[in-house]
Amino acid sequence: ELSHHWWGNLVTCRTDEDMWINEGMASYSEKLFLEWVYGYNQYINEVKLNHKDVLHHAHISDNGFLSLHGIPHAVTYGDHTYNKGADVIHTLRSYMGDVNFYSGLQSILTTFSFQDIDAYDFRDQLNSIPGVDVTQFFDDWIFGTGFPHFSIDSFSVTPSGNNYNVEVEIRQKLKGTNDLFELVPLEINFVNSNWSEHVESFFMSGASNIFSFSIPFEPQWTYLNGANKISQAVTGENVIINSSGTKDLSYSMCRITTNSIVDSSFVRVEHQWASPDGFMDLSKYFMYELSDERYWRVAGDLSNVFTGKLRFSFNGTYSPNGNLDNQLFSLPGFHEDSIQLFYRSSSATDWVPLSLTTIQNLGSPLDGNGFVEIDTLMIGEYTFGWKKSNVGLVNWSDQEWNVYPNPINGSVNIEVPYEGKLTVYNLHGKLISEEIINKGDNMLSVAHSIKGTLLFVYQYNEKKYVKKVIVE
Repeated sequence: ELSHHWWGNLVTCRTDEDMWINEGMASYSEKLFLEWVYGYNQYINEVKLNHKDVLHHAHISDNGFLSLHGIPHAVTYGDHTYNKGADVIHTLRSYMGDVNFYSGLQSILTTFSFQDIDAYDFRDQLNSIPGVDVTQFFDDWIFGTGFPHFSIDSFSVTPSGNNYNVEVEIRQKLKGTNDLFELVPLEINFVNSNWSEHVESFFMSGASNIFSFSIPFEPQWTYLNGANKISQAVTGENVIINSSGTKDLSYSMCRITTNSIVDSSFVRVEHQWASPDGFMDLSKYFMYELSDERYWRVAGDLSNVFTGKLRFSFNGTYSPNGNLDNQLFSLPGFHEDSIQLFYRSSSATDWVPLSLTTIQNLGSPLDGNGFVEIDTLMIGEYTFGWKKSNVGLVNWSDQEWNVYPNPINGSVNIEVPYEGKLTVYNLHGKLISEEIINKGDNMLSVAHSIKGTLLFVYQYNEKKYVKKVIVE
């Protein structure tokens, strides 16, 4: 409330559509107070707690992923205004750097004292600082919805004198938006076998990019955003395991139970608030369904004599702790007892269901709440899914039918030799559409909101034919 002397009283929002200027800035000021009194670690811990809450709850409580500017009147004082507002301002600080960030906020308070402003005034005043341009930031984080999600797809290392040249492929996915974020300042941590770390900075745009770095040692593994400077759709934490026992990792939403250890282990567990990659083997789409909502990445250095378990909780309820796996649990035919944990060692391998797991229902086996625990923690990626069928029943002949153009932009032609059924799935096995198509040419429209790779399945008699189609 003291912060409203500045944000809300000295300078206030012009309309309730920019209430984040009042409430988001005041909520963020709470974190600054903790930093000034208790230090930066206390500040970043509060930022992380708020960020996880925003990813989990804001779109549920406010009925959708909303932009901060133009907030609907019904949720003027909702989670987006307060909590996402504070979350985004933390990211703005990282974009600008502390010197420009604080001088920029001071200039807003000085220039607009006892006046009302909107998001554009806020942006333009920050842009008046020499060397500062936050136009793209505002387009993505203030005027846009949702969050970006950045992940390391792969990296390669080549010795170069006393240094090592490293090429890293970074990919961007999205949560709650269809628009890729641009010019996002990211940090990547390189870790060697002695756990020494080297950090490099770069700017990420687009769905995929390859970056080159020269570092002073040979890296064993890497991770992004270790200092939590950018509020992306990932909540990750580092953990050193040097004794037996249980570690509950609340930020990455899992549990590690160590049975025995001689040498210490260093791992990073990341909860990815985005859909995992799909199957490489297309026939698996007709056997399994993968989560469309989240997955985990475990990276690091495990001791050769480490033995331990890894637990992931699932919750498809509509309770305050739920709304995590509701898409998976709402699929026709799904039952809590049929849930499976899928694993892949890297992006170069395919997802496989893990057999050595324990499924524990918490309460009723029908309430969508429980956990899956694997007997042996492994470096790699994990996600939930379930088995739909024992057989694929898929043929791959391209001569039976034709889909064009491919890639698609707006509409597509389907040419088939017989009347049949066309079913469209995304890469997680989720049904997109289903309809009867006639012999010959059929023109179909593709919804504007659908982008990425789809599976077109044409069926007549007992045969099914599949084509992978890209929607731009």
